[in-house]
Amino acid sequence: EDEMLLAAAKDLRDDVVPKPHKSLTFRGYQEGRGYWDGLRLPHDLHNARQAARMLIGEGPRAWPHVLKRLHASDPQERFLAAVILARTHCAENLDLTVTVLVTHLKDNDWKGDAIIAGRALHELGESALPHLRRLRGIADGQGRRLVRLAIEEIEEPSANASEAYERAQRIASSAEGKPLAVWRFAPDSLDGLVRR
Repeated sequence: EDEMLLAAAKDLRDDVVPKPHKSLTFRGYQEGRGYWDGLRLPHDLHNARQAARMLIGEGPRAWPHVLKRLHASDPQERFLAAVILARTHCAENLDLTVTVLVTHLKDNDWKGDAIIAGRALHELGESALPHLRRLRGIADGQGRRLVRLAIEEIEEPSANASEAYERAQRIASSAEGKPLAVWRFAPDSLDGLVRR
């Protein structure tokens, strides 16, 4: 069982495999089979999101394996580790967990990460507040607005989805006037995480 948790923690790495250039030819595959079929990749290569969900479900039993991933060189691995630790209320290394999550509130090349990070911060609750207050002066304007939104949602949670939307629109709206992120009543959005 411990090996299963370790394997799942390793699967948090970036699951993007580079595609071969179209000029390359591959021989020895059955007719009609493509490159991906011919690779015979392990079934778990593309399952970072599924691994994250499983580790969230395991809770404290997964912490020893996931805590190590906070220091990984791969940004997806670090981010998903922070999400797992926050959503399972791990108090160990909380400063780094919150810092990693806050970096994903900033404007970056990830789509959907601010919603996932915000939800994770919200689930940490009051234990995240000292770290969020320390980080509210981050250089990125979107990040500052979303940190403020996270603080307000933790200090005084919205009563319903409409109130959460209005607060997000007031504090952190885009140029079009729409909220940058609403996470208080958002469903599990790990499937929405994609690199742009």
